[in-house]
Amino acid sequence: MLFRNRPYKQDWYEGQEFARRTETARWRLIRKTPVDGSFSKSWSEQQRLIDTETDEIPSARQVVYTMILHFLAKGERLFEKVYVRTSSVGSGSGRVFVGLFGDVGLFVVHWFGHDPDSDVGVASARKS
Repeated sequence: MLFRNRPYKQDWYEGQEFARRTETARWRLIRKTPVDGSFSKSWSEQQRLIDTETDEIPSARQVVYTMILHFLAKGERLFEKVYVRTSSVGSGSGRVFVGLFGDVGLFVVHWFGHDPDSDVGVASARKS
């Protein structure tokens, strides 16, 4: 279980390439739930769950935007009790997770492990 109910400094990503990257504005359809069956699976196992003909793993930026916009529009918190892995990578090749969107905000976590974790699923979006 990663960082459950623990304060965690969140400014680590300010200098990270994935956080500074700009993206082209376009329609994105990001799933509101982690991919079915993606918990307690390694990163490579999670990648195999994605149908690459129709879906892709979105970036941390895309998932965070979706979480915030959905909350502002509907008042619902996505990924409130879990993390999802994204396509973003921090320095040192650590995968970026987002989640635990609670009353204090949401977490953006850089984790080097690609091992299974019961609190970490994988995010998914339709290719456009």
